[in-house]
Amino acid sequence: MLQGMLGPYQLIEPVGEGSLGRVYKALDTRQQKLVAVKVLHDRLRQDPLFTGVFHRELMMQQRVSHPHLVRYLDGCYEPPVFYMVTQWIDGWTLRQIIKHFGRLPPLVSLCIAWQFAQGLDGLHLHDLVHADLSASNIMIERSGRVFLADFSLVLDSALDSYKNMIIGTPGYYSPEHLSAESVVAASDIYVMGLLIFEMVEGRKIIPVMDAKTKRPEIIQAMRNLRLGPMKCTHEALRQGLSQILEPMLEPMLVRRVNSIEKVASSFKHLLLKFGIQDPYGAVRQFLKDGQFQTTDSQKHRDQDIYQGYKPYSIEDIQLLAKGS
Repeated sequence: MLQGMLGPYQLIEPVGEGSLGRVYKALDTRQQKLVAVKVLHDRLRQDPLFTGVFHRELMMQQRVSHPHLVRYLDGCYEPPVFYMVTQWIDGWTLRQIIKHFGRLPPLVSLCIAWQFAQGLDGLHLHDLVHADLSASNIMIERSGRVFLADFSLVLDSALDSYKNMIIGTPGYYSPEHLSAESVVAASDIYVMGLLIFEMVEGRKIIPVMDAKTKRPEIIQAMRNLRLGPMKCTHEALRQGLSQILEPMLEPMLVRRVNSIEKVASSFKHLLLKFGIQDPYGAVRQFLKDGQFQTTDSQKHRDQDIYQGYKPYSIEDIQLLAKGS
């Protein structure tokens, strides 16, 4: 674990760690502003494969800018020093939020999904595919704004395919991640469907298994995937969710919805149908109700974010009690 200065950045504390590097909360001493600094692991600094992946992430981060993508600020690729600086997101990962609350109200889940769909649209418009969506790569700010993070596996559709390569995170694979087909924009949409299901249900619909040893079992689970009655007590809302998720979770690529703009539009349509006009405020309200410290710079609109959000069983009562 590093301490002290790294270039002009005062490292404060580690806040996360992945296979490629450790992320620190840091202070940019030139502007007295908090930032996030990702530092390549010491053990990987002599490995050209991993230094190449890190360099690629630096370049990908610089290619796009969008209000729902974590913003690139600075980077260093001067062996043996490798680090990348991005904006500091004052908040939590979606994984932390789901773990705390057990499951989320369907309308709040759609508000979160609508926001990170905007970030995906920003990538897809540049012919880029995130390729590694997961609950740990989605950041939720105290303001209620949602960001996509971690661009280490982002692929350029014109240059890359990840064909015949097993990439991604267990529990968040698309069928293309595990087959001879190229990972494409519709692969991100499939994983988005998995994330919406996980938010609403409080569980993953695809088993969390290592694709290197359990690939046939995971593919079989994808082929046999059935949504069933989702945990939503409002019948029209439950039907709306199913109508959105079914084409997103279609295992056959040629039949799956392939436009993130179309998917985001369907989210927005359903939210407006149930009176949700401010997705940011809805997320912020839910966090505040769950006793998370939020920013109150904007006044909450009168939105019923809890429609369809009630316990289904004794087990579900225990699940929802986690966030009380």
